[in-house]
Amino acid sequence: MKKVFLCMLMFICIAGSTDAAGYRGNNRGRSYSHSRSSFSRSHRGGGRATGGGSYTHRIGGLVGNMFGVSYKGFIFGVEGLALQADLAAKLQLSPTKDDIKLKNVLTEEVAVEEIQVADTYQELHDTYNWSNFTFELNPNIVYQKEIDTAGRSTFAIFGGGGVSLGLVKSLNLASFGFGESNPLLGKFGVNGIVGMEFIWSRFVLSLDARPGYGLAFSSKYEYRGGLVGEEVFEVDADRNLRHFFDFGASIGFHYCF
Repeated sequence: MKKVFLCMLMFICIAGSTDAAGYRGNNRGRSYSHSRSSFSRSHRGGGRATGGGSYTHRIGGLVGNMFGVSYKGFIFGVEGLALQADLAAKLQLSPTKDDIKLKNVLTEEVAVEEIQVADTYQELHDTYNWSNFTFELNPNIVYQKEIDTAGRSTFAIFGGGGVSLGLVKSLNLASFGFGESNPLLGKFGVNGIVGMEFIWSRFVLSLDARPGYGLAFSSKYEYRGGLVGEEVFEVDADRNLRHFFDFGASIGFHYCF
């Protein structure tokens, strides 16, 4: 009987030690697996700590009716929220309306049919298509969402809005209000932006469109007569504004990190 009891006690001890060893081994396996998967996720989405998903920053160039340099960074610490800032030149043909108020400084000798001299001031309004060239800084706040991922490739869409600050030059040969001899005007605008990105490894191809409102302004009003080369008359203006439809479209090529 004593031998039977000793055999049973040895069997219980051996079984208990085997179970404990198995538990420790399984726990180590789960810990290693969890650590490896965590590393894999953090390595794949290097920008995820700041909301970038596939990248944190990208820098590159734009071509289209906008051409220049572009930066996007997920710098706000919010998932998907980024700053996109572009320094670019832009060519466009814009529906436009002038809003001009002249001081009474014209004389009978320089008055023309389009400008009638009054006792106090003149209100001038004109609507037409305006060819212009701008050089501007265009920062935008955008929200970006990754739609599909296959291997090292990712497709994402984004949208948002921003402002533009810079200079604008008329390309019309005899632009009413802002004459061709007035080379640069101030420019302010607000715009929306929508687009998409194709991300492969460390390279990004982007497409975007930016409809908006633009305002050109100057403290001087200029009028050029009907004949090319005729003298330009310049007068002070209480209000010399040009409202126009501001639009940009571009394809971008970028490196991300």
